Amino acid sequence: MRNNEQVKAVISNLVACVRSGLATGTSAWHRSQAMREATHTWQQSGLACLQRGSDRPLSAQPLLDSTQATQMQAILHQSPRAFGLQAQPVES
Repeated sequence: MRNNEQVKAVISNLVACVRSGLATGTSAWHRSQAMREATHTWQQSGLACLQRGSDRPLSAQPLLDSTQATQMQAILHQSPRAFGLQAQPVES
């Protein structure tokens, strides 16, 4: 059974997250979506949802294969002028 103090702390944290979203200009949709996700997670796992998990994705596949990565690296190491871009004036 969940301790009332722990539940109050979770609710307080959720409210603080919503308020911080208000301060940073996060849209109302994003704030309400975050609350829905937090509520869903709380219902699924209870207090365990408060434990910090890994920030790593469950699976990560490279966007480019090795040939494409080599080609991209060659392009990135060229001067922008090779692509017709002019030098930016230096501001003093």
